[in-house]
Amino acid sequence: PIAAMAEDPTLSFDFPSPDELKPPLVTLDMAAVGYTADKPILRRLNLRLDPDDRIALLGRNGNGKTTLARLFAAQLAPMEGDMAKSGKMRVGYFTQYQVEELDGDDTPLEHMTRMMSGKTPGAVRAQLGRFGFSGVKATQKVGKLSGGERARLALALITRDAPHMLILDEPTNHLDVDAREALVQALNAYDGAVILVSHDRHMVELTADRLVLVDGGTAKEYAGSM
Repeated sequence: PIAAMAEDPTLSFDFPSPDELKPPLVTLDMAAVGYTADKPILRRLNLRLDPDDRIALLGRNGNGKTTLARLFAAQLAPMEGDMAKSGKMRVGYFTQYQVEELDGDDTPLEHMTRMMSGKTPGAVRAQLGRFGFSGVKATQKVGKLSGGERARLALALITRDAPHMLILDEPTNHLDVDAREALVQALNAYDGAVILVSHDRHMVELTADRLVLVDGGTAKEYAGSM
């Protein structure tokens, strides 16, 4: 007989649900964005993002997907046009670089305690527990965690205040197959908006219901499929 696979409870995780905000969360009206004032990377941006949207940004590397994600995350300001957004909106922004910048000598508990300054130890532990870091896992050195575990810790850190919008830039680079499936399930159960930048076609097809093509110096709704 074939033995049943052992379920690893640390692989399932869930994102905290945000409080409700009225739509739209973000509206771009003929906006332009870039890194130097005289050279926008993207122009003529006319996009609207609502609280229940699941958007995947498609396009070749170097076309401006990350630039558009940073505009939504308010890390870049529009150079032209208008960007209106809800003043109460909280954003969780994940990049693969956050995984690499985690301090290997600290534990998940120390990382989260710093980020949730002023919160009770119980609240800190609860947020870690959502992502499979309970008991001994919470006090293990980050340097001894796998790439997938560090990615989960980074996701736990960026969602500590229950964001209304999750922006995930290549979130599956460090994840194995099981952790990718857990991320898909967590995203589909999450109550906020999602902006996904990923080359993982499987993840895009399972989580996104709107496609935006970043190409030719702008970004537009794409009516086709993957």
